[in-house]
Amino acid sequence: MKYLFIEIEIYEGDRVHNHRVLHTTNGNNIMFAANRYVSTYWGYGDRDGEYWWFHGEIIGKLVKVKELTKDQFDVLNDVFYN
Repeated sequence: MKYLFIEIEIYEGDRVHNHRVLHTTNGNNIMFAANRYVSTYWGYGDRDGEYWWFHGEIIGKLVKVKELTKDQFDVLNDVFYN
């Protein structure tokens, strides 16, 4: 099991905001896992370079993916989700 911190930049018209999530994967390639997460963040997106388009109006971009230890993941999970 790999423990990930993923940051996504979302463009909705003039509004830009970042989402930060904790994610787990059994895969070996964390970039693949992070891009897979982004590609399904707002439904299934269409890829154009480093951007994912959702419903023709929302754009998502993977900004950061960092592999965490289980202890780091557990601490962040407790802080943000409990």
